[in-house]
Amino acid sequence: MRVLGVLAITASFIAASDFADAKAVSKTTAPGERVLMYTYANWKSDCSSNGGGVVTLVTRPQHGKVSPHRGIVPIGPHRLFGITKCYGKPIMGFQVYYTSAPGFRGTDSFTIKVKYEGFPTLVDTFTITVQ
Repeated sequence: MRVLGVLAITASFIAASDFADAKAVSKTTAPGERVLMYTYANWKSDCSSNGGGVVTLVTRPQHGKVSPHRGIVPIGPHRLFGITKCYGKPIMGFQVYYTSAPGFRGTDSFTIKVKYEGFPTLVDTFTITVQ
């Protein structure tokens, strides 16, 4: 396994049970094109950053590469609650990108594990159709 990034963690306002469900993400892209797969962010009830987590690449894509990016990201929909009052506000977060090998067409996939301090581990699977 390869650790993609580590961000500082403090206590979170989200209950541990909020992280029990894994996420399956599917995207379509062109060969060689870099595509944003998912944005991870951890925020407090006042919409300020609550740090990130440890993001680990569990299974690698067979026909491309995964690229992490740590930086300021807009808060997206909450995993379980959808749009919240914090939606769209800038916060420190972690984005995961995928780029297929040049000329590859077909389906590729990878799995990421995300651990926020004090919460169960998230295991997210990504499937990419390259056409």
